[in-house]
Amino acid sequence: NESVYFSSRTIYIFAVLVVFCFFGLLYICNFSISNIIFKGKYYSFHRELSQPIELFFSNSIRPFCFILCLFYCLLGKNKYYKILLFILSSFIVMPTATARYMVGTLYIAVLLVCCKFFRKENVLSYILIGGILYVFPFLNQMRRTTIEKFDFSFNPKFFISAHFDSFFSYMQITNHGIITWGRQLIGTLLFFVPRSIWQDKPISSGHYYSEQLGANLNNVAVNYFAEGYINFGYLGIVIFVLFLAYYCAIMDTTYWKYNCFDNKNGFTILYFISFGLLFFILRGDLMSSFAYSIGLYAVIVFINCILKFTK
Repeated sequence: NESVYFSSRTIYIFAVLVVFCFFGLLYICNFSISNIIFKGKYYSFHRELSQPIELFFSNSIRPFCFILCLFYCLLGKNKYYKILLFILSSFIVMPTATARYMVGTLYIAVLLVCCKFFRKENVLSYILIGGILYVFPFLNQMRRTTIEKFDFSFNPKFFISAHFDSFFSYMQITNHGIITWGRQLIGTLLFFVPRSIWQDKPISSGHYYSEQLGANLNNVAVNYFAEGYINFGYLGIVIFVLFLAYYCAIMDTTYWKYNCFDNKNGFTILYFISFGLLFFILRGDLMSSFAYSIGLYAVIVFINCILKFTK
């Protein structure tokens, strides 16, 4: 609950780190603007990198500048620094070349930190509905390397597309009684252990479910309720729901009890980041969403520690 602030010393430190992130992105993308702007080209290029390096860069190094921008918008005073940081961070985390969960998580947090209007009752709910109906379908077009025509209109068929496959996966898992008795949960909690060391490490629940049913496609979403079932059956659904509800209650109570937005500390950023991550975790699968959430949380803690110990 300790308040933090930007001193001249911390500004110099973060300036160096921001330059490192900026040129790191250019280097990894082979100094190609198209690789930075379009998701299809970005991910096809990143397949050439080793998976641990690519995951660490995409989920920790790349969003560092954006999370730093959130900190400075909350704590900083120089409006020109805020504008410059936002431009750089938006270039590094380009919405058209970034996973949709990351776009939603970071840009929702920007709206909540920078604009009081978006913190009013029900406004965030309307934004999320608009994002699901218009923004996410538009960003999905960026998965292709070539786009003949951009479509920003609302199409009701979006609701019966594969984007909502996690509901179908949930019914299939319960219908076939696919239960691992906690093995998937162990793999989620120990996501940081390399497969080179743990050769029998569990695969993601979506991949596992696809293998069990003999499906050709293994990139399948498995939602949070299905994760509960695949670990401990129907009792697992109850346990998982109670745990998530308890976690959300702690976050909400802490934010309002200590008036975190006015006290100016890292928990405020973590709280706002958690809105988008909650949707990601609910959609699944849990192994990926949990690991990526920990990556973003670690960046927040890292920045908060620098602000705390280099005053």
